Amino acid sequence: METGFARLLNNVVMLVALGATVAFTTLTSFLDGESRKPFCQGESCQGQDPNKKNCESDEKRVVAAKDHLYSNSSIVGQVDLIYSPKCDSNWGLVRVNQGSWLKDIRVEIYPIDESGKRVDTEEKAVGKTAVARDLRAWTTMVDAKEKERQGLDGGQRYCVEVVSKNLEGKTCAD
Repeated sequence: METGFARLLNNVVMLVALGATVAFTTLTSFLDGESRKPFCQGESCQGQDPNKKNCESDEKRVVAAKDHLYSNSSIVGQVDLIYSPKCDSNWGLVRVNQGSWLKDIRVEIYPIDESGKRVDTEEKAVGKTAVARDLRAWTTMVDAKEKERQGLDGGQRYCVEVVSKNLEGKTCAD
């Protein structure tokens, strides 16, 4: 039979364990929420890696334009123009199906005019390859600016282009 003291000690241990569990769950939840916040937004994202700045994890990100990636007329992957509302920025993403296609790849995102021609603008408006690994390559981000998001409302439109001796791919926001 349990004594009053043993029962009291057992209840205290259970309360402490329950309190520790609640504290741990709350802290984990807070840290997880903090880790999903963007580390940049708009102009501060200019030239930054979307993965390192937590923009890639935006659940509301939009594929504003996409097209196939080709090698000798065969489809080997996809080229995407990505927009993140959380970070208010665009970037290019290239995904290949298999192989080592990303070895000598260069991916760029750049503004285009109404006729679809590349706009020669200041260097900061052009995103260059940030990383190429694990069958993916992406550019640094360009600030989407208020009306320039995805080329909406007559704002600035962007293209993503793959430059490589083995691959061809380009996609632009309509």
